[in-house]
Amino acid sequence: MAVLLPLFVLIAALAAFSAVAWEEVPLSTSCADSSPASMYTKRRSDKVLLVIAPLPGAPFFCNTAACRNHSLTTSPPESGMFSLSASNPFLQHTWLFLPYCTGDFFLSDVLQGNQTLLKGLEAVLPFLNKSSTLTIVGAEGGGIGVLARAHSITSFLSSKVPYLANNIKFVLDTAFLVNVMPNTRMRQTLSFQLASAIKTWQREDFVADVLCQTPTANLGSCLLGSSLFGSQLPVLNATSSFIFLLQRAVSNDALLTADAQPYTPNGRQQSVESAMLGAMLGVETWDSLFSVARRSVKQGVALFLFYALCYGDGLWKAEDPWYITMPTTNVSLSMMFERIASVRLPPTEVEDVPESAILQVQTGQCVVNATTPHTNIPLSAWCSPACTFFSSCIRNLVIGVLCLVTAVGCLVVVVRQCRAMKGRPNFRAVISVFAFAEVFIYGVKQGVLTQLAGLWALSTSFRIMSTQLDFLSRFLLLVQFLTTSYFFSRLACRFLRRGARAVEIGYTVLLVMATIITAVAMSGALVNVEEECKDPSWLVFDTVGLILSMVFIISGIILTQQLQRMKVSKRLLLNKKRQLWSMIIIYALCLGIFGFAYDVWVRESGTQCSGAVEDYQQFVVHVAGTGILRFLTYVFPTISFLVVFGKVETPNRASASFRSDASRTISEGLLA
Repeated sequence: MAVLLPLFVLIAALAAFSAVAWEEVPLSTSCADSSPASMYTKRRSDKVLLVIAPLPGAPFFCNTAACRNHSLTTSPPESGMFSLSASNPFLQHTWLFLPYCTGDFFLSDVLQGNQTLLKGLEAVLPFLNKSSTLTIVGAEGGGIGVLARAHSITSFLSSKVPYLANNIKFVLDTAFLVNVMPNTRMRQTLSFQLASAIKTWQREDFVADVLCQTPTANLGSCLLGSSLFGSQLPVLNATSSFIFLLQRAVSNDALLTADAQPYTPNGRQQSVESAMLGAMLGVETWDSLFSVARRSVKQGVALFLFYALCYGDGLWKAEDPWYITMPTTNVSLSMMFERIASVRLPPTEVEDVPESAILQVQTGQCVVNATTPHTNIPLSAWCSPACTFFSSCIRNLVIGVLCLVTAVGCLVVVVRQCRAMKGRPNFRAVISVFAFAEVFIYGVKQGVLTQLAGLWALSTSFRIMSTQLDFLSRFLLLVQFLTTSYFFSRLACRFLRRGARAVEIGYTVLLVMATIITAVAMSGALVNVEEECKDPSWLVFDTVGLILSMVFIISGIILTQQLQRMKVSKRLLLNKKRQLWSMIIIYALCLGIFGFAYDVWVRESGTQCSGAVEDYQQFVVHVAGTGILRFLTYVFPTISFLVVFGKVETPNRASASFRSDASRTISEGLLA
């Protein structure tokens, strides 16, 4: 009976704790989907565990589009550090859960991440007293926020609860660094950005260049992107906090906020108890991390790195006094949590290096990616978020320059046409106006020129609205095509003396259809920029363009037959044919047949749609191909129009060579 008594006591304590319901504390701020932000609490003891992470099932970034349909009133998970298992060393802690739901890494006033973090910290204060200890856990997107705001968090809490200064521990569950995508390029970019972000902690003048709400695949721009928010990160030499950086090789969920379900390289699922804690980071990144760790511990900050070290990989030496080795082939979450919970914090004035500066966890089986970060990534410091790699940067710069030069050409044509026609509108001037808007928006969207000019906020705004601007550019291109095709089709119907009403109705329907689709896209109701072509509405533009190209070709044949019957000089006749068919071929190929075929192909092949031409590509061949694609689709038709119709000819002067009314009509039409 005496043996069973402790068991009954443990069961009763566990039942009592599990019966405690989560209490919701409203924070008076909003999440990315406009729902109210809240914190959830379970009071238990003076030992406090604060977890900052996305809610169960929430996407990694939890940006506006991703969180749109995700309920943010879901209770926190009762697993991982919130596990009710008796082996959980945090079982007797007071549990606090602050959902990461703003998508801005707690750095933005616009997206209310900064306010949400401050309100959450204020809600933590009632749970703290003289004897309290606090463990702050940041997982996934919340981990980036904790990483960026570690000093601010420490300063705020220490100012409110002075006794807490030496009793704060940070734990970064860095699931945001690896396996976000099964993509080596993704890991390379993120690992470099983390190393760069930590290095900047040693600089007092560093401004946190964090761009939020970017497409997930362009996460590399988020840590060192545009200085839209201008949040300053002070140095950490005033803190005495331990920072635990956890990495694992393969897992599909956060280790700390949920029970991990890791997978072996052959795809077979492992048990949680054999979770692999390896980090798929390059040698350069590890060097940077350990270099910062050595400096940090002298400043009173101990950086603990949990990671899988394959035997014989040669990266680190077991006899290195900086590392404590725990050789084991079965590292469980409970062992990790126990180590974190039991570590003692040094006093603030400690100058010597703590005995255990870095904890090295060895596992017998692990997957190590020894690929070093891409050598061109540092260039993202001056061209991010416009691009991540140098080749992409050059491509975007070239396209941006071409677009803006073309935009100037469009303005020149508009002015010259208005002067020649004495203020009367004609189809050249109308098309030139739409062409100017299209190439200007698409050029600024590339981001490089605006950043070099110092217009960071403008560039970032265009990046955030990437999907909407893609649709707007396509719509303006379609309007150019509609205007040109309508003009020539209407002109052809005048000579056939039939079908004019049908043409007007048909083009009106197409314009209304395209306008509605664009309005929906601009409202942000469609999918993100990576996979927008999987939405049926994306193909509306290309379908309309394909129809217009067929109508354009038919109209061109009719007008050519009428030109052949005119009694004009061969030179003038050849010039008119060249103008007509050059525009038909270019518009039909670039905006109709080619665009439709390409979008159908990427849609059926399952690639990333416009993500295939986004700015994180690093292979020269691919970058060149996507650059040509962008040029042919968005810039070349406008340049061709300027070359063909850029020369101003007044109808009165040119039509003197024509004698019949029909000839004069065609002449005035082609010259208008």
